[in-house]
Amino acid sequence: MVEQRAYQAHMTFARKVIPAPRQIVVQVCDWEVDHFVLLRSVSSAEGVYYEPLRQWTAR
Repeated sequence: MVEQRAYQAHMTFARKVIPAPRQIVVQVCDWEVDHFVLLRSVSSAEGVYYEPLRQWTAR
């Protein structure tokens, strides 16, 4: 089935957490990035996996 909603870029920090947390506290941190990757999530009988499509070097 093709998704009908417009694409919305996002970062997933937790998936299928049971029970769902009432509140998530995220602390600020320094995060040095040297590259980033475009991933496609693929559903299979074994679950979801992420397929790298392209990688770029950060400048």
